Amino acid sequence: MEVWCLGALQLVLSFANYRIERSILYPPFVFCSLWLFVLGIYTSGLVELDPLRSETVFLLAAGAVAFTVGGACAKLLPRQLIGLKLRLWAPVPEKASSFKKLLTICVVAGTLMIVANTVRIGLGGAGGILANARQATIDARQGNVASFSVLDYVPILSIFCCTLFLIEKRDKWFWWSAFAACITGIFTTGRTPILQLFSLLISVNLIKTQHTRLLAAARVLRWPVFLFLLLFTALVFFDKKMSDVGESVAAAISFFVLAYFVLPTAALNYVVYNASYYRTTPHHTFKIFLEAGSLFGLWNYTPPPLIDSFVWVPLEANVYTGYKFYFTDFGLWGCLIAVGIIAFLQTVLYRRARAGSEFSLYLFAITVFPLVMFIFDDLYSEFGQLLIAIVFGCFYMAVRNIRLLPSSFWQRAIGKDSSPAPGTHRA
Repeated sequence: MEVWCLGALQLVLSFANYRIERSILYPPFVFCSLWLFVLGIYTSGLVELDPLRSETVFLLAAGAVAFTVGGACAKLLPRQLIGLKLRLWAPVPEKASSFKKLLTICVVAGTLMIVANTVRIGLGGAGGILANARQATIDARQGNVASFSVLDYVPILSIFCCTLFLIEKRDKWFWWSAFAACITGIFTTGRTPILQLFSLLISVNLIKTQHTRLLAAARVLRWPVFLFLLLFTALVFFDKKMSDVGESVAAAISFFVLAYFVLPTAALNYVVYNASYYRTTPHHTFKIFLEAGSLFGLWNYTPPPLIDSFVWVPLEANVYTGYKFYFTDFGLWGCLIAVGIIAFLQTVLYRRARAGSEFSLYLFAITVFPLVMFIFDDLYSEFGQLLIAIVFGCFYMAVRNIRLLPSSFWQRAIGKDSSPAPGTHRA
C-alpha cells in the first residue's frame, strides 16, 4: 500500500512539474517521471525483488518533494538575473574554424585508438571481444588497480566535443564527431557512454529547436530514442556474459535491461534498513577534495573502493541509486537538503540555457546525464569530471575562432581543389 501511495505521489508531482514549465527538460519533471517509471517496473512483478520498507518509501517520497521544492525556488529568481549575459567568449564563427576541424580529427583518431585497444584486450578469451575486454576492466577495478591512461579521457572528451559542435551548428563536423563518439562509446564495453552521448545531444537539440513540450518533443525524438533503445538492448548480447542468465533472449533482456532499472532501488532499500552498518564507510561525496588534502598531508583519508560492495536483494547489486552516498555521508535530512540544492542549481542552469546562454546550455546538457542516472548511481559528486568539462568548454569557446591553418589546406585535405577554374583569376 505504501509503494502505491509513493507511486501516486510521483505521478502527481510529475504532472504538477510539467504544468509549471510545460517542458520535458524541466529537471524536477525529469526526476519525478523517472522515479515513477522505476516504481512502475518495481511493482509490476517483472523482476522479483525484496519489498520496499517504510523507511525507503519515505526517503523516496521526501526526495521527490525536495527536488520539486528546489526547482520551484529556482523559478523564483528574477528573469533579469537569469537572462544576464556576459560577453566572455568569441562569437560563433560563420565557417568551421581550423581548431574545430583539428578537434574532429583528434576525436576520430581517439576512436581508432579505443577500438584498437579494446580489440587487443578482448582477443583470446572464451567470449566475444567486447565481453572479454569488459571483464578484464572489471577485474582490474575489483582489485583496486587505479592506473592513468590518456585513453580513459577519450570517450568523455569526444562527447564534450560533439555537444559543443551541436550548440554552434549541426554541420558535417558535428556529424563526424558524433559518429566517432558513438563508436567510442560502444568500444568502451559499457552502455553508459551511449546514454551520456544521447542525453547530452537530445537536451541540446530540444532547447535549440524549442521543441521542449511533450508532443513536439515526441515527434522530434521518436527516431533518436528508437536508435538509443536498439543500441542499449543490442549491446547486452555483446558486452555481457550470457552464461550468467542462460541462453534465453527474454531472460537476458529481463536481467540486463529491466532489472538494471530497479536493482539500485532494491539495493538502496537494503542500505536504509542497515544504516548502522554504513556509518563507518569512507566519505564519498567530497572524496576528490579529501584525497587532495590527504595527498598534501592535511589529514588522513582512505578513499572508498573503485567498485562498491555487492548486496543480495535477492539478485546481486552494487549500485544504490544517487541517494545512497548522500544518505550515508549526511544522514536522512542532510540527504534531502543535498537533493534540494542539486535541484535548485540544475534548474538555474536550465533557465539560463532556455534564455540563450551558450555556456549554460553546455553545462545543463552535461548535468542531464547525472539527473537521468540518479535512479542508478550518484554522478553529481563527480567533481573531477565536471571540472574537466568546464575547463574544456571555456577553452574551446575562447579559441574557437582561431585559424591554425589556411582554408586552402583543409580544402585539399578533404579533396577539394582550391585553385581557380580555367579562364578565371583570383581578385
